[in-house]
Amino acid sequence: MINNFEFLNTNYLKDIILLRNGEIKLGEKCIFANNQNFEDILNNNEIKFVLFGISEDIGVQANFGKKGTKEMFQSFLKTFLNIQYNSFNNFSNLAILGDFKFNEFQEEIENLNLKIPKNRQRLFEMVDHIDQEVSKLCFKLIRHKKIPIVIGGGHNNCYGIIKGLSLGLTTPINVINMDTHSDYRILEGRHSGNGFSYAKHDSYLDKYCILGLQENYTSMDVLDKLKKNKTILTFTFEELYIKEKYKMNDIHEKINTFFENKNFGIEIDLDCIPNIMSSAFTPEGIALKDIRKILFNLQKNKKPLYLHICEGIPDINYPSHTEKTMAYIVSDFIKNTQS
Repeated sequence: MINNFEFLNTNYLKDIILLRNGEIKLGEKCIFANNQNFEDILNNNEIKFVLFGISEDIGVQANFGKKGTKEMFQSFLKTFLNIQYNSFNNFSNLAILGDFKFNEFQEEIENLNLKIPKNRQRLFEMVDHIDQEVSKLCFKLIRHKKIPIVIGGGHNNCYGIIKGLSLGLTTPINVINMDTHSDYRILEGRHSGNGFSYAKHDSYLDKYCILGLQENYTSMDVLDKLKKNKTILTFTFEELYIKEKYKMNDIHEKINTFFENKNFGIEIDLDCIPNIMSSAFTPEGIALKDIRKILFNLQKNKKPLYLHICEGIPDINYPSHTEKTMAYIVSDFIKNTQS
């Protein structure tokens, strides 16, 4: 039993998987979990990846970000489950669970003025509750040697993922974060801007690498903390693409050396990719093609502990744009790990 969690409805899946003669869609071949077969999935050694969503934007709102991340998982599925099942995408080792939903919290927020400190404090409490639920599921997955793929919600959810995996592995874990921001802000109460600083403070996060940090949107206080901490490695966007201080091959070597060739989790905040609808939309960032290349090279010699893609919002002006971006990343992640 997972609290605040909904497994995918069979009728819903039938509606979103678009069948076509002569083709096989991924959704026709995936394994889908329910209350009855969840334990069987955990104990099935053939299943390597478990994908689930976190449908909330509470952490984003607690950080004064743009709402909408709670809609991302369901929207992503409609695209992801309709990619072609073929010799490249043979994802028979993937199980899809469903998503966390916190409807009571979401309804409560609608009546709160977040400029009032006590109301914002209430959101911190909600995020803390979400952390606990997410960490329990991730703990269970890693104990059964599954690789979580987590979709949707705010970047606050990195904390619950890192905590669950760290407790399950009985050691702090390493994480690389492709992001415009460090999410290493002050410990003022849980929100989408301080998941990594809380994970470090609580000894769940060991070494932390930030790739693509933008110099214009990082405070002096955070920069000082990042520079002083020897367990944090930072590559700014400007160093990578404007000043061209590093070659990409050098970066991969530096990261492996920094992580001491140990496995690590991968975080991708969609606000690091230009013109992707997210809670912090940016016109400048790491191109999707580069994200895919970085992912491929990171996975050449290592099997990542998890993948988390967050902060995305469905784009009503360009339907499926954000969703296809995420589908490329998820399918690459699975293929790279299999190869």
